[in-house]
Amino acid sequence: MNTTTFGVGELMRAAIELGCRRLLLGIGGSATVDAGIGCAQATGHTIVLRDGEPVSPTEPLVGADLERVVMIKRHRGEVTDGVEIIVACDVTNPLAGPNGAARIFGPQKGATGEQINQLDNWLRGLALRMGRQSEADVPGAGAAGGLGFGLLAFFGATLQSGIDLVLNATDLRRRLAGADLCLTGEGRLDAQSIDGKAVGGVARLCRETNVPCMAVAGSVQEGLDYRALSLAGAFAIRKPPMTLDDAVRHAAALIESVAGDVVMLPPFRI
Repeated sequence: MNTTTFGVGELMRAAIELGCRRLLLGIGGSATVDAGIGCAQATGHTIVLRDGEPVSPTEPLVGADLERVVMIKRHRGEVTDGVEIIVACDVTNPLAGPNGAARIFGPQKGATGEQINQLDNWLRGLALRMGRQSEADVPGAGAAGGLGFGLLAFFGATLQSGIDLVLNATDLRRRLAGADLCLTGEGRLDAQSIDGKAVGGVARLCRETNVPCMAVAGSVQEGLDYRALSLAGAFAIRKPPMTLDDAVRHAAALIESVAGDVVMLPPFRI
């Protein structure tokens, strides 16, 4: 309720003032659910509140202010005018609803059941008041507590799959040519891993190029059907009774050990 994307807007403004005319924003892992109103405020958008209260340029709007926002307008001559903004995100959630920003990510950020209901209603209401329902339904609009929606609706940004941007930047398809095995991984491998995240994207490309793909992760969800992720196998570096602190402390050695075991499996052993 009391967090904001104001800082993201400050970073955007600083980059533009340094001469950047093309911004690539990687969004996700935020502590916010404010639909990007703080970001819009920091970059100088005109914001009208329901009670007519003036919006301070230095006191950030937060999630609890969502219900009071009547209009957000980007105007000519503003700092972001003429700047290309590309948004990279790894989730496909819409702004509101059962799979929206508040209901899916709110609990991770400490929101109570009552707050989740409020935030979901406020996010939906903001999109309706702005006449931006189409942007609210775009996959990824719910990323970073609705910042994806705000960048689309208030900045005219282009939203792209983060993993696709990375796969293209690393030229992974070419590098997989002739490979016997691809190793990928993340902190926790679970059902969300297929939803636009690195493991799902790498495994998908491996499937297209007929290269076996295995995951080495900090932990693997019990009972996970890793074949549904197009993985040939999934291995956790943390084994009971090892504590999480120990696994983090010795992560490099554990990853090396497990990866060594994987490449020694019969299909890949040299």
